[in-house]
Amino acid sequence: MLAIVNIDPTKATQWAKSDSLSKREAVLYIWHAFCQLLGLKMSFSFGMGRILRMLTVFAIPALPVWIAYYYSRAIDSEQAFFQAFVIGLLLVYQWAYDRWIPSSQNAANVIKLENMLAASHSQILTDLAEHSRTLSSIDEINLISKVLRCIEIKTRLILREYNALYFQVSLLLFDDEQCKTIKVVARADQSRETGKVVNSEQTIAYYVAKVGAARSVCDLRNHPIFPNKGLSDLKAPYRSILFIPLTINRSGKTVCPGVLTIDSDRTFDFWSKRNHLTTQIMPLVGVVKFLLKKHPNTLEIGVTNEASQARAV
Repeated sequence: MLAIVNIDPTKATQWAKSDSLSKREAVLYIWHAFCQLLGLKMSFSFGMGRILRMLTVFAIPALPVWIAYYYSRAIDSEQAFFQAFVIGLLLVYQWAYDRWIPSSQNAANVIKLENMLAASHSQILTDLAEHSRTLSSIDEINLISKVLRCIEIKTRLILREYNALYFQVSLLLFDDEQCKTIKVVARADQSRETGKVVNSEQTIAYYVAKVGAARSVCDLRNHPIFPNKGLSDLKAPYRSILFIPLTINRSGKTVCPGVLTIDSDRTFDFWSKRNHLTTQIMPLVGVVKFLLKKHPNTLEIGVTNEASQARAV
């Protein structure tokens, strides 16, 4: 989640209104999907297992017994048994890989995350039932942090990011009536810095809030509009970011008090599953909206800071 310096407002607004990849991003996405298919970023042994799994698919029809049959319509009886045995071994390897290898590496992590998610859900519901009307501002932020933690766990499960080194969910809220500034209010990882206030128009979140629709940055490090700089780090450790504006209806108008961001250290982590992911975490996002329903500073969707200032005058 990020603040950027020297953003071109026109280009940033055009990016926020668009919902498609550039030609360059499309090529990079294909490469990313190919690497993800092979599991090349998981571990060397896991990647080699994926490669061998793919090679067996091509090896079976390429065996000499089939080549001879294609050309002569005859099979050498002396080699038939041996090559049938080889085919059997390849098929057993495919079955064993599909049945055991991925699940054995991830099953323990999945169970751990699911248990953490269930426990967090239970705690959040208990807090809402017992204290929703008496929450202090500090307690409210702590509860929001718990919800963000649930969103992080749910996102990891959907994206299968069980062992990601960097994964963060944060909440940014507008910090003044004209929405000129935006503040990092809460994070899933409460050890990370919060409370920093920056110029709204120098953040990607601001342009997403103006549009009022979820958007994702596929590769921040190589983005033509947004330099690789963050609020907490001069060189951001994340590569892809999902932005979810917290849109609320008030008096017949759609307003946005802030933006929820999800950061990942992998490129294109959110592009193909963005719609599915946002749908799955929407109940948790709804809890955040409920807790922020009285937040005083909101940006009206489609209205710039200048227009909102003119109205105030």
